[in-house]
Amino acid sequence: MEVVFTDLMQKAQLVNSETGQSPTISVLVVDDSQNPSVEVEVPGTYSISFDQDALTTTVLFTPLAPFPGGLDGDRQLRLDFATQIADLAGNALLNPGSYLIDLPNASATPGTFQELFQDAAMEDVAGSSVGLWATQPGALSSNLDPATGWHSGGGSGALGVFAPTEDVQLDTDSTTLQLVDGTYVNITDGVFPFEEIHIPVGVRVTAVGSHPLRLFSRGEIVIDGTLDVSGQAAPSNLGKYFARTTEVIPGESTGGVFDFEAQGGSAGNGSLSGGSGGAGGFSWYLLDGIWGAFQDPDFLDETKNGFSSGMPDATRYFFGISWPQVHGKNGQGVGGVLPTGRPIGLPGDADGILADWEEGSGMGSWAWPPVSLQFPDDISDVTNQSGTPIRSHRDGLGGFLEHALHRSRGGGGGGFWTVGERGGAFDASSSDPLLNSLLTPEVDVAAGVFEFNDDLLLWDVNAAGGGQVQGAAGGGYILPAGIESVSPELGFLLGGAGGGGAGASMHGSYDDDPATGPLDPDGVLDTIRTCSGAGGGAGGGALQLEAGGRISVSGVINVSGGNGGDSRFMLNSLLFPPTAYDDPFAILYGQPGDAGGGGGSGGSLLMRNSGLLQVTSESLQLSGGRGGVGSAGNHGGDGGAGVARFETASGSESLATLQAMVTPDQSVELSPIGSPGMPNVGSYSGISPGTTGDLSDFPGNASGVRSRWFTPQNSVLLVDYSGYQIDCVWNDGLGGVDQTITYSSSSSTTTPGVTPIWIAMQTGWAAPGVSEPDALSLSSWIVPGSNGVVTGLPELRSTLGRMLRFQIVFDEDLVASLIGSNPNAFFEVRDVRFDWQGE
Repeated sequence: MEVVFTDLMQKAQLVNSETGQSPTISVLVVDDSQNPSVEVEVPGTYSISFDQDALTTTVLFTPLAPFPGGLDGDRQLRLDFATQIADLAGNALLNPGSYLIDLPNASATPGTFQELFQDAAMEDVAGSSVGLWATQPGALSSNLDPATGWHSGGGSGALGVFAPTEDVQLDTDSTTLQLVDGTYVNITDGVFPFEEIHIPVGVRVTAVGSHPLRLFSRGEIVIDGTLDVSGQAAPSNLGKYFARTTEVIPGESTGGVFDFEAQGGSAGNGSLSGGSGGAGGFSWYLLDGIWGAFQDPDFLDETKNGFSSGMPDATRYFFGISWPQVHGKNGQGVGGVLPTGRPIGLPGDADGILADWEEGSGMGSWAWPPVSLQFPDDISDVTNQSGTPIRSHRDGLGGFLEHALHRSRGGGGGGFWTVGERGGAFDASSSDPLLNSLLTPEVDVAAGVFEFNDDLLLWDVNAAGGGQVQGAAGGGYILPAGIESVSPELGFLLGGAGGGGAGASMHGSYDDDPATGPLDPDGVLDTIRTCSGAGGGAGGGALQLEAGGRISVSGVINVSGGNGGDSRFMLNSLLFPPTAYDDPFAILYGQPGDAGGGGGSGGSLLMRNSGLLQVTSESLQLSGGRGGVGSAGNHGGDGGAGVARFETASGSESLATLQAMVTPDQSVELSPIGSPGMPNVGSYSGISPGTTGDLSDFPGNASGVRSRWFTPQNSVLLVDYSGYQIDCVWNDGLGGVDQTITYSSSSSTTTPGVTPIWIAMQTGWAAPGVSEPDALSLSSWIVPGSNGVVTGLPELRSTLGRMLRFQIVFDEDLVASLIGSNPNAFFEVRDVRFDWQGE
């Protein structure tokens, strides 16, 4: 096969002038014996030679194998040459277009592809449920236990093979995928029934949506890459907010400071049934304009026009304001349950706190001071439960002295299988980003100075009546009966709880003390920083892996909780504006105080399979998210661990065996329900009857197999099918004779959702001696009774191939309705055959 075109370049090359890629040349076999005619691309190789004297280029195509011309000489070879082909000088091909070449006639060779299931030599285990193919010689069994409904499981495999070659994200609320019959379906419930699942090394699969992610494989699940459904981390929080125009230290930059920086840290967003974290508390600066007539319009705003003299007075503060937004919000509970309470006003008077805590919500922490910036002379009405003042003031002098260093706790961690950690309080051993020690708050009763958080006891406040829940507590999810099963059928496949947001803190001071000094001039309004709190991390998602074959994990499955938000001040001492941090006076007067958000709890992981379970050490990650770093040791609490449940062929794996697979170890131990030392494992009982995994006409309560490729003898290069037949045998176990059902291309055919089995067929081509077909030669799967296909024989005959494989899937609901519930009942396929004429 040669094509010649003019070439004026010394080093000529063939290029596609539109794409710059290889020549637009195609070689196809055209078979007019079918109606309509069939065309298939011929696999082969190209070579190019140049004749610089004659200024010609010769392209030689060599097919992998010769193609016969058909039994009646009605097959031709067609060569297509695109008009875009040109040389590097832009000279176009002289003879583009299509060319037909007659192929020689061939003689017919009859043959049959037949499977009698005497052994498993032709089973493709990657796409097959275990226990079906030749478990007993001579049968492909439904493996249904008619008395219990148990079978090998795995599902229908109606979505085909899931083997991404690049990162991919699934949406459990809406993902459109192609079914095995070529039609498309929109997945809206998070259930994805694949034929087999393989996530290769270097590929990361993630998911979003409100539903848990439920991945079914009729055959194997092999995860060599990453399957990540962990909770979203909360972003870092600026925290050290200050007003732009006043209360600045000499040399301190006021540029680039915006109101949104005082609005509190954002939370991690929950998905896959995981709870979102709680948002951090707003800075007190943002009160201006919100309360309208109920407060001075200059209340801690950025202009402070009423205080240009620098002399503060009581009108600056509004006594009794209880503004919920300055406190950290509670995270959402296990399964994304919305919180009903939050810190409001004084500790101990908030509604809904106990209910949220029992749902696993990480508790938001109170802002300090928690009610307002007013400091009344009578301190007895603003105390914690021990009677200790919780805000400083200068009693009886008409002024205010160093009411500073009020730091919120970090947010509480979300709880699930284990309780989340409480948010941390001020730690005198902490340091700022310049490694300077933090100033210890002062308590001078005689002077009326009560700087908070010098003593951890002062922070041990009740968040709910009766002392059940402390402020900033980690979530303590009340485990319902049966939760250890993580059963989606019972509603227990749930994502983790979100971490709590941190309340606003205050640091810095103003000073109207008659005493003066170089750093303490009388009547000067010193810097005040009201720090917003960081947000909490989201809980880990809910994930189910269910396979009719083996599950192998050498990569990572991550259902951990998201980290709480960090104080950005602590992440980098040179954050904008840098002079606010590298000036020693700025550090002295403007010490950090913002608190970290709580980490989300780990989610839930359910692994069910009928085959081997092979998981490398600590590949399954269910840890709670790390609490966010606070700037004064007031870190967020870590989230609690998620829960892992295994249902295996034996159901007898030891605690040590399963703990080697997971991190942390607590995730798979049954201690939280009163069974220390016992593993969370049980026997796999197959997919339950019902609608789980139903897609279009393909019921989800199914098991099935996929064959390897059947090939003819090497002398046959093309196969034309003349018919197929499937012989089934069943018995209701009541003592009667075996009953037979035959499905064939000439009589009754299988139909998904109607007959106890359905079949799918695929053809391909490879050169003699090659066991796997060329990928470009594969036909679509042909499914009789679906997507307009009747018997499937015309579709089989319209392909030009020499190889064939099949899938047979048992609709276990229909099998059960046919054979009944007697323990001796069974349904089997005994023989599958495809007759053909070879050339």
